Amino acid sequence: MNRSVLLVDDDKNLLAGLVRILHKQPFHIHTARSGEEAIDFLKTRKIDVIVADERMPGMSGVELLTWVADNCPDTVRIVLTGHAETETAIRAINDAGVSHFFTKPCNEARLAVTIRTILERKASLEQGRYELESCQRQLRELDRLSLDVRFQARIISQDLQRPIERILECCCRLDEQSGACLDRESQELLAEARKAAAEARRLVLQLQHAAVSRTP
Repeated sequence: MNRSVLLVDDDKNLLAGLVRILHKQPFHIHTARSGEEAIDFLKTRKIDVIVADERMPGMSGVELLTWVADNCPDTVRIVLTGHAETETAIRAINDAGVSHFFTKPCNEARLAVTIRTILERKASLEQGRYELESCQRQLRELDRLSLDVRFQARIISQDLQRPIERILECCCRLDEQSGACLDRESQELLAEARKAAAEARRLVLQLQHAAVSRTP
């Protein structure tokens, strides 16, 4: 999957320097010169990581990242500032959900490693989410199939129960009325038939019980 990073700074020379440092990294780099331009871009494109300078004319970096947190929550947010101010850091973390805070001039190599680590973590989380959703779909399908099987089991058991009961009744009636007149072989066959019918009835009743007891 192609990954994208948006760099936002009103200083075109700083932007060019960051692009030059990061251009060999395994992600696409986009740039914007203001918070407003970045928002226009984000409304049309999905970005994995945004790196924004705090002090820009008009919309500040924290204001931009706060908008990103509200409208593009899956985009990881990094803020750059030339002044390591505690208040700015607190606002960035509390209001914009910023994951990393760099002071300028930042260590470009550390920034590149940070972005790559973020993207690798995102890829792992997305893969895990995909596998979880796949398992959930399979479980739903298994549940549906299980319901179908239980329904069919009830239908089949109901269809089988009546003829089995008739066979047992016929065997009992034949035994009562004519058992004494039957030869030994016929009596054995009748006994086997009664035994088989009784076992079939037991299995059908067991199937009915299993189908009913597992129905939600």
